[in-house]
Amino acid sequence: MPHGPAGWPQRCRRIAAPIECLARSLPPCPETGITVNVTVLRAGDRNNIIPDQAEAILNVRYRKAADFDEVLAKVEACARSTTGAGHRRLGDA
Repeated sequence: MPHGPAGWPQRCRRIAAPIECLARSLPPCPETGITVNVTVLRAGDRNNIIPDQAEAILNVRYRKAADFDEVLAKVEACARSTTGAGHRRLGDA
């Protein structure tokens, strides 16, 4: 018998999904020098409560401006595909 509130496994997966997507989409690439690392991850502020939202701060290193554009496109695609229309980028109002 599952424990916890109804829908909790799906909510947990939804919170972690963008990070998993990024890990699959943006592995380190020594040939291009592109690296993407999650340096800060915030989700929730109380024990035993599944957060409704999460925030990840990424450190992106690249050599060419076009490389950054490619990384940004992949990050935004992961956010859209895993969170739907409610996602928000840093700097969005």
